[in-house]
Amino acid sequence: TASKDDLVFVRSGVSQGGYFTNIDRTLRRGLELSARVSAGNWSWQGAYTRLQAVYLGDGALQGPLSTQAEPNRFSSGTPIAGLPGHAFKASVFWRPTPKLNLGADVVASSSQTVAGNESGARPELGRLAGYELLHLRASYQVTPRWQTYLRVNNATDKRYASFAGSNRDLFPAGRAVQPGEETSAARFLAPGAGRAIMVGARYEWD
Repeated sequence: TASKDDLVFVRSGVSQGGYFTNIDRTLRRGLELSARVSAGNWSWQGAYTRLQAVYLGDGALQGPLSTQAEPNRFSSGTPIAGLPGHAFKASVFWRPTPKLNLGADVVASSSQTVAGNESGARPELGRLAGYELLHLRASYQVTPRWQTYLRVNNATDKRYASFAGSNRDLFPAGRAVQPGEETSAARFLAPGAGRAIMVGARYEWD
């Protein structure tokens, strides 16, 4: 997909607040693959996405780390922040009895560009690391209408972040910056959800 006058979010000031602005051209291209196999009481399915999301042309993105002296510039081929290049999901299901169904999902995402450092001019911000998650599930068909279920999301309670933005660190080491003191660039993370356990029942009508 090639877009003209695409809308992107840019940050303003030292907050993570901001506004939407137009970028002349962007490009998103890739592929999606999926497959599903069943054999007896077992079934497997998997899906893979390869995405290349880049800016086209030249320009600068506004933000707290983008100054007139050091603008956060982009050129053709600069990755768009917040969009991982690889995503994968694999699931397995097992039905040991006609009423009991067990399953597990593995979800993986690759690293991504830190928003506000698309130019890569601040190597100390690096890239946001990818992650892998394990989800578990079980259900039991009590009657043709009643079903009980158990779900455990992020079963290993993995600590990860789904997004990263850059800004000035006004509280280095937990201490407030004093007037006139220089500030440094830092990453601000959107933490992913920790382990969640859900138990419930479902009733189905005709």
